[in-house]
Amino acid sequence: MPFAGYFSSCDPGETQPYSIDFANQLSGDSIVSIAATLAADQGADARASSWLLASSFSDTVCTAMIGGALPNGLQPGVTYRLMFTVTTADGRTLSDYAFIPCAPIT
Repeated sequence: MPFAGYFSSCDPGETQPYSIDFANQLSGDSIVSIAATLAADQGADARASSWLLASSFSDTVCTAMIGGALPNGLQPGVTYRLMFTVTTADGRTLSDYAFIPCAPIT
């Protein structure tokens, strides 16, 4: 499963889209469906999956809208793992993930 890297640090309570491009993995194939997951990777947030508000794809790019106003949404000091699993027109299943660090409140 390829690692897409780290997104820029977000602020607690922020809502924004996060995208991963699968172009390098598709090799002429196309995406027909996606599933997205969000989990706390470093730190604790038992409700992490709740902050994944919507997911979609356009061509080779998968996007998830993540967040929520404090006290809900991404929690300060937690690093989240966003993972997309796509199904392709050729019947393949591909996954890619990235980390979203949430800045501590100072």
